[in-house]
Amino acid sequence: MSEAKGYYLFMSAFLRKGLFVIFGIITLTFAGVFVRQTFALEGFLSPIPDGQVLGAQIPFNDLNNETIKPWNNDNVTVYKPAPLAGKLVPTEIPKPSSVPTDNLTIQQFDNTTSSPDTRGTHDTLDTLTTINSPQPTTYNPQLTTKTYTIGVLGDSMIETMGQEMTFLKAAMHTYYPNATFKLLNFGFPARDAEYGLSQLPSLLSKNPDLIVVESFAYNPWSDSQSDLDKQWLTLAKIVSDIKSRPGTKIVMAATIAPNGNVFGDGALNWSSEAKWSKVNTIKKYLENAVRFAKGENLPLADAYHPSLGSDGNGITRYTNPGDHLHPSFPGHDLLSQKIAQAIWKNRLL
Repeated sequence: MSEAKGYYLFMSAFLRKGLFVIFGIITLTFAGVFVRQTFALEGFLSPIPDGQVLGAQIPFNDLNNETIKPWNNDNVTVYKPAPLAGKLVPTEIPKPSSVPTDNLTIQQFDNTTSSPDTRGTHDTLDTLTTINSPQPTTYNPQLTTKTYTIGVLGDSMIETMGQEMTFLKAAMHTYYPNATFKLLNFGFPARDAEYGLSQLPSLLSKNPDLIVVESFAYNPWSDSQSDLDKQWLTLAKIVSDIKSRPGTKIVMAATIAPNGNVFGDGALNWSSEAKWSKVNTIKKYLENAVRFAKGENLPLADAYHPSLGSDGNGITRYTNPGDHLHPSFPGHDLLSQKIAQAIWKNRLL
């Protein structure tokens, strides 16, 4: 009887200790889960993706080797390896879609790729820089997001660019992809420089940020030196009146070169002698306008010299095949590109 009682007491003690241990394990388990969930909600134990920097998830293949891969192709085109001396700051640098390579400051960024662009659009380069690394000092006007008003003063060589001035707008967006442009076409068919001067107050009343002044060479006076001086002085008066409005920038422009062999064919149908006489006069006025711009140290959009062939005659692809006088689409595009380049290179916006 005493042996049975002893066995009973032993088993009772064993079970009580076992239950206590089991209860303790269960309690600790629930406590651990509670603590982990609590800290996870506070962000202390939440998983951090590789390369998460300042809230931006930027994947790093190997930090030691500074090799960087795109996160996805929806919002990232390419990354530039950057020294890891300081905190990494993601920045976006817009890239002009068709800037000539001699002006392409974006070439500072290596290993670049881009998707096919249409005129007037742009793609974005995402690059990583460090707060401790030196920043480029090259002028980057294309980063602006402002709205600008640009007036273009001239004769029918400007008027035929159209009310919307589509080619010029596309060229400007090439260099300033984030900016908005209001373009004012103040081109007047069959009008000379003096008429342009008379219309300048109307253009100035629009408060433009910049005015492009074309040569009016296709509506010249005679080819005498006195009339060439008259063109010079008229352009000088136009420039002086614009300068009286502080803050309005100026670009001089020389449009495409004429071709003496076909000048006016389809519209004027002149004799060969009349064609060449007019063409030679127009070329003198274009060259005079170029000299004026250089002499007055004014930004120049020169479409005249690039549109000359090796024989000194205008390249026909730049003239309208319907009248062989006004610019064709390539001609308008050439002048528009030269205007945009002059604005960009001279930091006018």
